[in-house]
Amino acid sequence: MIVLSHSHFDHTGGLLGIMKEIGKEIPIFAHPNIFKVSFATEPEFTYAGIPPLRGGSKEEIEKLGGVWVLSRDPIRLMRGVFTLGEITKEEKVGFEKNVTISLYKLEDGRVVPDEVEDEIGLAVNTKKGLVVIGGCSHPGIVSMTQKAMRISGIDQVYAVIGGFHLIDADEERIQKTAEAFKELEVKKIYTGHCTGLRAETILAEEFKRNFEKLHSGKVIEI
Repeated sequence: MIVLSHSHFDHTGGLLGIMKEIGKEIPIFAHPNIFKVSFATEPEFTYAGIPPLRGGSKEEIEKLGGVWVLSRDPIRLMRGVFTLGEITKEEKVGFEKNVTISLYKLEDGRVVPDEVEDEIGLAVNTKKGLVVIGGCSHPGIVSMTQKAMRISGIDQVYAVIGGFHLIDADEERIQKTAEAFKELEVKKIYTGHCTGLRAETILAEEFKRNFEKLHSGKVIEI
């Protein structure tokens, strides 16, 4: 199976190629808005959604065997593994509620701010505790972690993994994120991508040996 975290080109650009390699029918789990038209206007106009040439269209992926499973709600993928579904504003913690990014989308013929509502995360129930996995964590990594805990009924979080999208966050938000992880008694932090060096430094100072930076090819045993 394939799970798409959200529509952004750096998370979906390999879809066409991997479907050609797989060469058979396979379910693809995503949010219903995964195909939206999303773009940035600064520093220049950039299309931010699934890239047509590398990610493919909905129909192209279907012809290659992709079976779209689109849902706003959490989905159980297998025993102990589930998606988080859409993170609504009501589900977000206070300091993550009004975070904005410089992206826009087309909605009912109008250009409106893109809040990346299509981002979903994953959670895995392990013997060590819950493992929460985000792509970019645009809705807020703390909000995503708390939702994973609510869905699973598990209050022990072993690890939070992924990009936390704190690269443009001010120090107050970064500190609140670190404090929230401490309050939730998260044991391990694995992060990189869009987290940003300043946030990584603060998290590394807080979690010491329990902080690890992500990189291509890294294997994490859970």
